[in-house]
Amino acid sequence: MRRIVRVLAIVVAVQLVTFVAGQVARLVMRRRTPGAADPLADEFDLVNVMEGTEFASRAIALRAASIQNIMGGVELDLTEAQLARGGAYVQVTTIMGGTEITVPRGWRVALLGQAMMGAHDLDVTPEDDLAFDAPILTVEGRTVLGAVGVRAVPARVPA
Repeated sequence: MRRIVRVLAIVVAVQLVTFVAGQVARLVMRRRTPGAADPLADEFDLVNVMEGTEFASRAIALRAASIQNIMGGVELDLTEAQLARGGAYVQVTTIMGGTEITVPRGWRVALLGQAMMGAHDLDVTPEDDLAFDAPILTVEGRTVLGAVGVRAVPARVPA
């Protein structure tokens, strides 16, 4: 019986420490990050700690983005964005969470990086169906206990 009580006490202590560490990380990251990202910016940073974040970029010449996602979910919609001439680079760090990036069909996407006890998933237009000069989006993911996914959807038609 004593063993069970000890194990339960350890589990509760670990959960409490994890929760407090997450809250501290959340406060520190919020102080380091200036305000909300601009949907029209060609470069932006998204920081997500223990929350859910949805962001839709409408950049005219997207060049770079950074996503830091800790214990939460991020949905980045790039279907209304246009890539810069040389393409764009997105760095994604996901720890115990999920990051989903949606791109329009017709973009060439390279998903690089490593996933430890997690996954990277790429569901985009096949290389054979792309135009020779299709824009390229390079996504570099570093994932621990989570997932990074990039998927293509039909481009939206302006109303």
